[in-house]
Amino acid sequence: MKTIAIIGRPNVGKSSLFNRLAKSRIAITSHIAGTTRDTNATHITLHNDQSVRIVDTGGIEDRSDELFSKVADKAKQAAKEADLIIYLVDGKQLPTQEDRKLFFTLHKATPTLLVVNKIDNDSQKELGYNFAEFGTKEMYFISVSHNRGISILLRAIEAALFPAVEEVEQDMEEELLESLERGLSEGDFACELESQTYNANAQILESQTYNANAQILESQSGFTKQAQPLESTFDKNAKADSSDEAFSSSLRALAQDKAWQSTKSTQVDSSNAADSTATKTMDCHATATQCLAMTENNAANEKVDSRENAQSLNTPQNEKTEAVFDKTPQAEAVEMRNRGFQGVGEGIYLGDNEQAHAVESTIYRANATPKPEKAESPSEEPSQDPIQVGIIGRVNVGKSSLLNALVGYDRSVVSAQAGTTIDPVDEQITFESHTLRFVDTAGIRRKGKIESLEKFALDRTTKILEQADIAILVLDSSAPLVELDEKIFSLVQKHALGVIVVWNKWDIAHADFSSIRAEFLRRFRFLEYAPFLTLSALTGRHIKDLKHKILEVYNNYASRIPTARLNATIEKALRTHPIPSDRGKLVKIYYATQYATKPPQIALISNRPKSLHFSYKRYLINCLRKEFGLSGTPILLAPRPKSQSNPESIEPRS
Repeated sequence: MKTIAIIGRPNVGKSSLFNRLAKSRIAITSHIAGTTRDTNATHITLHNDQSVRIVDTGGIEDRSDELFSKVADKAKQAAKEADLIIYLVDGKQLPTQEDRKLFFTLHKATPTLLVVNKIDNDSQKELGYNFAEFGTKEMYFISVSHNRGISILLRAIEAALFPAVEEVEQDMEEELLESLERGLSEGDFACELESQTYNANAQILESQTYNANAQILESQSGFTKQAQPLESTFDKNAKADSSDEAFSSSLRALAQDKAWQSTKSTQVDSSNAADSTATKTMDCHATATQCLAMTENNAANEKVDSRENAQSLNTPQNEKTEAVFDKTPQAEAVEMRNRGFQGVGEGIYLGDNEQAHAVESTIYRANATPKPEKAESPSEEPSQDPIQVGIIGRVNVGKSSLLNALVGYDRSVVSAQAGTTIDPVDEQITFESHTLRFVDTAGIRRKGKIESLEKFALDRTTKILEQADIAILVLDSSAPLVELDEKIFSLVQKHALGVIVVWNKWDIAHADFSSIRAEFLRRFRFLEYAPFLTLSALTGRHIKDLKHKILEVYNNYASRIPTARLNATIEKALRTHPIPSDRGKLVKIYYATQYATKPPQIALISNRPKSLHFSYKRYLINCLRKEFGLSGTPILLAPRPKSQSNPESIEPRS
């Protein structure tokens, strides 16, 4: 997968552009320079349906500070691993020598796009053109806050990363335009040919009908006026003699009912003569109709206008022909079809000519939009979800160092300064065919000592715990426990997570193991079920043991207890210590059933569910741990009345 790195000096809008491209507020943004310290990464889909990975980096600037020098090193490392670099500058400031030097260095090694941010309107482009001295061929003016120029930037990214795809798309567009032009020309020719054929047949029918009816009326009414034949059968501009107009109108008025009866027999022969021509033009109509469906609205309108003009030019000017044939069903069907209406062949009377009706029906099927068919997707095996592990603790206890030790490289920036991590840093590894996704969170302080940016970091920590399966509580073994540790541990109970207690910096522990453990159990009685590990992220001690413990706790966290064994354990516990009565009334538990996992959630069907004291529920939980183990995972008991005995009616923990 292609990788894009967003590089630039501090406070130029890199994290804002990262969030804009990701369409989500992943990175923390502020007006304070140096907000982003660790790299953030996510995947986005471009307009050509290609998926790429974008990486947000910290600002690069020459400072003697240890923290920001490490931030710059991480950003440069991300630039080396990228396939494309977006070099972001502030368009409201003049170029500096550091910008030129850094841009030239990056551009030599990796394709680089020069993007000028904070160009909120066209009048501010004048300042942006100052960066033309960098010598790049193209610059891209954007405004992340106003969402200006983002689509143009995405197109440039597609052209830079996938040039072959862009060439194929251009070729396809050219071929489509050529086929469209061919289809339109064929459609015009087909319409003109059919119109000419119809007009010719119409004149033949009119001349034959006129002569036949004239003779009939003359014999019946005593008229001696002889009908004048048409000068030419196929001459569209032929007009009847002015002296025959009165006679012709009277004939038509008297013979209107009988005219169509004689026309039927004549129409069959004349229409059969045109069937072969109409059949040949049918495919042209279908091709032209399909091409017209893919054009824009303006192209369709132009096509309709052109066909209307062609129809008006091809309409016979003979008044006699207009009076008899202009409003026949066949003429209406042809006119509607030429206008591009769908479904003209259905429900329209086309005379007794079955072949003509078949032609119209074929054109209808070509114009009608087919119903989409559901594609049958191949059966795929469900993929195993990664185990979400959150690393929480006080500031400066070694959470980022522990993350680096678990993943095997320097993923997170580490320094002696407290509060180094601002954005949550996530990374996943594969261990014994399981995917472990670790998230390093910002350190938690007391409320009175929370600084400006740390309040945003604490909100992200809460969101991480809502999505986590297991929490690793990191304690500093070089110092005694404090009250803040207890408050942090309460977050584990709030979100009902699997938990592992880790004592970091064991190589510089302030006391021996037995005394530290005794102090922990005295102050944290509610975490007796949690595994207890000592390690050193700096030396790598017991890191592999921690990975094994994560898998063990997750198996317990997602375990399901058989109903028979569960009820046997509950029954044994009830016999050992019966439930205390509620004001002299007997409290019973009929049976128990597990209705959810992660963590295990068990419903106790009772006659008086509200009378079950929390101390007795804690006794039942201890009996279950003694029987089934379940180390590191909480067990939730939910007393329910018989009316909610159906497990489906019980809502699991969200």
